[in-house]
Amino acid sequence: MVSAVHLVIRISRAASVGERTKRCVGLIAGTSDPYVKFKVGGKTVYRSRTVMRNLNPRWDEKLSVMLDDLDKLIDVRVYDYDRGLRDDWMGSAAIQPAQLPLNVYDIHPRLHTSRPFTSPTPPRKDTNPDICRPPARV
Repeated sequence: MVSAVHLVIRISRAASVGERTKRCVGLIAGTSDPYVKFKVGGKTVYRSRTVMRNLNPRWDEKLSVMLDDLDKLIDVRVYDYDRGLRDDWMGSAAIQPAQLPLNVYDIHPRLHTSRPFTSPTPPRKDTNPDICRPPARV
């Protein structure tokens, strides 16, 4: 049984997100200012940056979440930012972590590296001597 899972999600891009700002006076007609919000258990865990005046936004961001329950849905929502007004909902999706394939990694904090889990053998001492060496005394 998995007690906690570290999930990394890459937010790449969207296409043809829609025109939500046409009715607003003073804004450029036919554009949107989209951003993405992630919620787990009703709590916002991440908000992407806003891509101004773009119907095909590109974020190229990563978010990292620790999940204690794989049955909790990750709620993903895209909004159109409106200065001074309530942001417009543009779309949403739900991610079921229990349905995702899991990669198990063996973390080696001493070397600050990770590798796919193979066996409980310790890392070689000469792998990276600069990282393992104690700090010089002054």
